[in-house]
Amino acid sequence: MRVLTVCTGNICRSPIAHGLLEQLADEHQLNWQIDSAGTIGFHNGEAPDSRSIRVMQSHGINISHQRARKLTLADFDHYDLILALDQTHFEEMLQLANTEQQKKIKMATHWHPNLKDQPVPDPYYGEYRDFEKVYEMLRPSMEKLVKTFISK
Repeated sequence: MRVLTVCTGNICRSPIAHGLLEQLADEHQLNWQIDSAGTIGFHNGEAPDSRSIRVMQSHGINISHQRARKLTLADFDHYDLILALDQTHFEEMLQLANTEQQKKIKMATHWHPNLKDQPVPDPYYGEYRDFEKVYEMLRPSMEKLVKTFISK
């Protein structure tokens, strides 16, 4: 399984989702390829926001090795599942993808038990607690996503 998480600049939300999925795949000994990207390339090559790194470290996950990159058209062919962090990303990707590729695009909260398909707020202009909220929103969804694919 190849999974891509996508937000705006690939430094806040998608690195958190990326790190969660990597940890869960490792825990379940899944041979998944996981990456993240942004709809804009403004932060290309940069590490995740320091607040994303700190939040993930507080949960025992190291994402400091990740580097931001821009979403490419080739990503729609390469990945089996592409997760949008908010409705804008979802709609932008639907416009870029062909009909077959569109089936791969889901909201990152698609598997959340209480927040199905809800947007994950951008914490960039917020405080540390806003990054923690992103983690708290994504954790149940990523856990359920992994469990759903394990049981198939």
